[in-house]
Amino acid sequence: RRQRQMCIRDRNSYLGAEITYDFNPNTELVDSAVIAKWITVNDNMEVTFNEKAVKEYIEGLAEKYNTRGKPRKFTTANGNTVTVEGGVYGWKIDQKEEYKLLTANIEKGEKVKREPAYAHRAASHGAMDVGDTYAEVDLSNQHMYYYQSGSLIFDSEFVSGNMSYSDRQTHAGIFTLYSKTSPSVLRGDKKPDGTYEYEEPVDYWMPLSLIHI
Repeated sequence: RRQRQMCIRDRNSYLGAEITYDFNPNTELVDSAVIAKWITVNDNMEVTFNEKAVKEYIEGLAEKYNTRGKPRKFTTANGNTVTVEGGVYGWKIDQKEEYKLLTANIEKGEKVKREPAYAHRAASHGAMDVGDTYAEVDLSNQHMYYYQSGSLIFDSEFVSGNMSYSDRQTHAGIFTLYSKTSPSVLRGDKKPDGTYEYEEPVDYWMPLSLIHI
């Protein structure tokens, strides 16, 4: 009888949990009505999760709020609205880790407001998640614009990779800097004699991640 009471208490504790996901400015609520669909009690009054149902819920959050790899509408410096595709920038929920966190919150009967576990983050939520500080690179017109806190503070002509060669093209998309070096030396492939095809000193080197993960 004591074990039965303990398990009933545990079930009620599960239903007392309340997890509010923060997708500023939006929120998603996991409350007793949702949790009740995810837990079952066997003849021994042992509470278990419906793992498939919980994972499907998290997959739904990812489908709704992930932006990594998705096309985005973007208003250019010239006022045109374009669709930007490609790149490795954006929000991506770590679904495996989030399952662990969510079930732990429920098991402990916690009332929390938090972000989900992310594998990759962006500057802001919404259709255009780069925020208000970014560089816009117009490959067609070979011109770039730098915005800081929503204001254009610098623009300049530039030279991209040669679009006539597949291995030299500058790829379209949304990317993020993964390192900054000043000064640096850009080098081509290393030749058999130990020298490089070219060596070009530059004041600043800020590579972008072009690898799709």
